[in-house]
Parts: sequence; structure tokens; C-alpha cells
Amino acid sequence: LPKPKMMSLNDILMLKQQFVDAAKRVELAGFDFVELHCAHGYGLNQFLSPLTNQRDDQYGGCQRNRARLVVEIIQQIKLHTQLSIMVRVPGQDLYPQGLTQRQIVESCKYFIDAGVVILDVSSGIGGWNRPKERRGEGFLVEEAAYLKQAGLQACIIGVGGIETAAYIDMALENQWFDLAAVGRAILKGPKEFADSVMSVNSKALV
Repeated sequence: LPKPKMMSLNDILMLKQQFVDAAKRVELAGFDFVELHCAHGYGLNQFLSPLTNQRDDQYGGCQRNRARLVVEIIQQIKLHTQLSIMVRVPGQDLYPQGLTQRQIVESCKYFIDAGVVILDVSSGIGGWNRPKERRGEGFLVEEAAYLKQAGLQACIIGVGGIETAAYIDMALENQWFDLAAVGRAILKGPKEFADSVMSVNSKALV
């Protein structure tokens, strides 16, 4: 991959405004929530991760500084809209010198203080690349459970190959998350999945 160029402060200012403008469009479209995507190795994930963030200004160095851009975007969205805000966060980077679970807990505390009410816990730098042992239903749920056990004052969404209502109910009973995100199972068989949900006491789908 080409070597990335460090963003100038003007670049960052422009990026923040683009996120706020997008949130305004979300509100005009009639939605109640907007989600910031800070996972999967995308730009905001790169600011959060010590692996990719090598800045030595107010947006780099300690974890508070690495989280600063996301916090400022959250604050501006709260200022200019009535939207509730959720953030898709990396549970960890799963790379050496990458974002750790402890560091994402710290970052999430800053996000919640700024106004976030839901944390959608997914993967970090590298996107869908994951260790070979990470297979099967709920392959990212342990990251959600870690944040849930940290006592954060936000609803926690668990993701990662979740396919059955029975699994969701088991996860709820074990307090691994508050809500479950299901994608591929619904796309593969929406009627079949809906029937399975109706037959089990699951009330945590998103």
C-alpha cells in the first residue's frame, strides 16, 4: 500500500465538518440515530490505534489524544442535531502494538462522556482479517463482553456471525451484550430467521 500522508489540522477540521454535515442529512431524512464507523481499519479507527497514529500533536500520543477527533465529532453532532449517537468501535486491533482492549475501554469512556449511548463492538485494524481460531457464531462477541464487563454506561451491541435466536438468548443470559446485530443470516433467509426469532424469547435484535 502507498505510504499514507499525515493529515494537516485543516484536513482534520474539514473531515469533522463532513461528518457533522452527514449527520445533519441523517436527521433531515427522519432518522433518530446516527452511527460513527470507527472500526475495520477505516480513518477514525486509524486515529484511535497506536499502530497507525504516529502523530505528536493534540491528536496523537496518549489514548485521550488519539480519541480526540472522534470525541470532537460527537460533540459537534450533539450541538447541531437532536440525534442520538452510536459508535462502531474496534474491540481491539488483534495486531502487535495495535489498539488493546484496555485502550478501547478508555476511549469509549470519552465517547460516552461526549454523548454516545450505544457501542457497536466489531473488529479493528485489518478489517475482516482475524486469527484462524476466530470462527463460528459470535466470533467477535468476546470483545463486546469485555466492554460489557467494564461497566460502561452505554448499551453494548455484539456482532460476528450471529445466526440464531438461541445464541442471542444465551448471550443475554450471560450478559455478554445488550443488543445483537445480525446481518448475513437475515440476508440468507429473512423469513426463516424471523420465524426462529419468534419461537425464542429474544428481544435484543438490531
